[in-house]
Amino acid sequence: MIQSHLMMDFLKPSKLDLTSVIRCHNTISAYALYLLVGNALLRQEDLSVVRMADGERLLHLWCRGGALFLSESWLRTEGLLEITREQVLERMNRASASCTYFAPSLCGVYSRDFDVYPLPDRERYVDFFFNQVWSEQLKIQLFETAKHVLFINRSPNMAEKMRKNAAHWGVKLTHLQLSDWREAEGVVEKAKAVDAPLVLFSAGPASKWIGPAIAQAGNKVALDVGGAAPLWTIPTLGPKS
Repeated sequence: MIQSHLMMDFLKPSKLDLTSVIRCHNTISAYALYLLVGNALLRQEDLSVVRMADGERLLHLWCRGGALFLSESWLRTEGLLEITREQVLERMNRASASCTYFAPSLCGVYSRDFDVYPLPDRERYVDFFFNQVWSEQLKIQLFETAKHVLFINRSPNMAEKMRKNAAHWGVKLTHLQLSDWREAEGVVEKAKAVDAPLVLFSAGPASKWIGPAIAQAGNKVALDVGGAAPLWTIPTLGPKS
């Protein structure tokens, strides 16, 4: 999985075929997505974004019988221990099919190792790197608009850091821990009872479907922030607006 927050590390000038050019034309920019997210928050409409990249591509190959070695440590980190190939495939397909906006890695435009655009084919996509491109000020504006944010991930320590920083802006933060694919259904049910209109989740490949499920159940905005979750703790606090 890509963990760096510097998208420039992974993009490079490349000769693109016609399919790749069309994909670029049909990818909504990170900033246009920001406006769509803000609109959904203010109108109390559901919106969900699911991101996928090289890790999900490897899992799709594995699910279809590919002879890939997936280490126990990697499976544990991704919350995939003791899951079947059929379960992984069904859950990833559910996530990519049910989200409002699917965000495949832009690196897939020129690199087969990252190409998850066909999972599924859509007329429009959104920029995979939105979670890293948006500035802290833009994130703070979303927090202040929402007034209450639900954060779903495996790390109570990260959630506590986010809670303290969000409080600086007068924003409430609720955390639900999700470490394993077997916890996903329970997290969705708990999330339905939380009145936060903005949901940030880092759920692992087999649990990304929770974003669309939570958004649709309660007119929420659910954003897959993935490995960039630390950037959403808003670590650099400037003067309060």
